[in-house]
Amino acid sequence: MQWIIRRPTALDLPGLHQFMALGLRHAFATNQITGAEVEIEKAIGAKYKDMVSDVRSSGKEEYHLLAFRAELLVGCIGYGSPNSLITKHMKISAAGNLELKSAYVHPEFQGLGVGKLLVTAILDKLRATGVSHVYLDCGYRRSQPFWQKQFGEATKTLYNFWGAEEHHMIWQIRL
Repeated sequence: MQWIIRRPTALDLPGLHQFMALGLRHAFATNQITGAEVEIEKAIGAKYKDMVSDVRSSGKEEYHLLAFRAELLVGCIGYGSPNSLITKHMKISAAGNLELKSAYVHPEFQGLGVGKLLVTAILDKLRATGVSHVYLDCGYRRSQPFWQKQFGEATKTLYNFWGAEEHHMIWQIRL
């Protein structure tokens, strides 16, 4: 399949909001996270705010890449300041550190290499800017095997963080 990887523009923002809603709702559903409508809405708003910040700052505050098949948005990934879970449990400052974030692939396009393509593209961008390492965290049980395949075992696992057998994983990725 032919994929187009590019930076977001202001024209993408309405579709990005819908895409983030689809991605987050799908992630919560496939991980059997129920009764979390307020958390989902907050997450959609926060992810969309990051996208808007990226577009307005031309990638200086947040940085994202989008994957398209023809005109259809099928994936996204970004980087920016690390979240509080990462800073707290890795004992780092947000200043001078980056987190891979907002990695979502449209449910109908999962398993086709879009995620790997986006990861490769964003890591290439980080290397080109001289970044030596980046952090990533994941609490979605169904997504953790993808990240383990990409980066090996997590640097830190927060066992039973979300409940019995519901772990949260954090990677420090050397570039």
